[in-house]
Amino acid sequence: MDTFLVSVMADSSGEKSADYARMLVRWFALGAPGLPEKGMQALPEQMASNLAELVRLRSPARELHETADGVTVTTDGAALRARLAVVAVGPEHVADLTALPAPVTHGLTTWWFRALSRREAGRSSLWMRPPGGGPAGPVWNTAVVSEAAPSYAPRGEHLVQATTLLDQPTGLADEAAVRRDLERIYRTSARRWELLTHHVVPHTLPGQPPPLRRHREQRINDRTLIAGDHLDQGSIEGAMASGDRAARTASSLLAGVRRG
Repeated sequence: MDTFLVSVMADSSGEKSADYARMLVRWFALGAPGLPEKGMQALPEQMASNLAELVRLRSPARELHETADGVTVTTDGAALRARLAVVAVGPEHVADLTALPAPVTHGLTTWWFRALSRREAGRSSLWMRPPGGGPAGPVWNTAVVSEAAPSYAPRGEHLVQATTLLDQPTGLADEAAVRRDLERIYRTSARRWELLTHHVVPHTLPGQPPPLRRHREQRINDRTLIAGDHLDQGSIEGAMASGDRAARTASSLLAGVRRG
């Protein structure tokens, strides 16, 4: 269990809340982890499918100001007015649009390799870093993702994922170091693996120091609310729960405005 938690929380500091760890264990014990057939992008696309005419893309919000009768949001090309605004942005942009400080976050890099055969990809479908780190190496967790989601790779090929920390004590990992660690983990040569891409996400997870604070206040001004997993728990579930609460609060506030 320690190995599982160290790997899933992807935090080398050891400062995560124990209540957060217990919550993760409960989710995995009661749920069935999975991957969308068409990738994680399928989740927001499904939620936005009924809002196509209402969603404006490629219009980043630059400023937000409350007025006497509403909110003004300034984008690159226009000033949008509304009765109420919900700030649902990455934690690194919270301070850009509100008076709140930017939440503490931890960053990850995910490496994606293409292996041409199951033998090349090794025998293990999932590997997690043991407590204490085990042998020196940058990989925090790795999986043959196409074993769980065959649609993620062409027939006969395999997609291998490896995650490294941006704030690990040994510094940033480069491709050569990741390949060496993967060869140790999978007990096979990774020389023929093709690096498809690697994603550096500086603000992957919000910090979850003790005590764990869930369901935090989301109304920050008369007509402005905020949503995000940094207000609940660092996860997709936390982001969706926070968004749901913000939507319900917004609906209640707007109903009060209409009655007034």
